[in-house]
Amino acid sequence: MLAAHILAQPPAAALPCNLTDEWLDLISHDLEGALGEDAPEDIDVQLLATPLALVVHILVGQHGEIGQAWSFEALFDRLQDYRVEIALELLNRRTGVHTNPATMATIFKQREVIAELAFLPEEPGK
Repeated sequence: MLAAHILAQPPAAALPCNLTDEWLDLISHDLEGALGEDAPEDIDVQLLATPLALVVHILVGQHGEIGQAWSFEALFDRLQDYRVEIALELLNRRTGVHTNPATMATIFKQREVIAELAFLPEEPGK
C-alpha cells in the first residue's frame, strides 16, 4: 500500500503535511514504538521500515538522484527529524496550535518552527 499510495508519487507526497490521517497515525505509531521513551533497547527494525522508506523517498527528491549513499547515523538522524515533523503535523490537525509545515526545501534542516494559536482561549469566568 505504501508503494502505491506514496512512493509512486513525487517525493513531496511523503511530507507529513501531505499524508492522510491514517498514514500519520501509522507512521507515528511505528516511530514511537521503535524510537520512543518506552521503546525496547533493541530497535525493532520492522517498525522502522515504513518511516525509513518515506525518509529515503524525501532524501532522493532533495538530492535529485537515486543511488545516493547515506551513513546509518545520517539516516537515523533523519528518522528522528521525521518523527518530530510527524508530531508537529499531528499537533496541527488535532489541536488549536498551528505550526508551519516542513517543505521539501526545509525538511531535515535546522528550520525555525513558528507556532500560532488557531483561536484565543476564553478568559476564566466568561
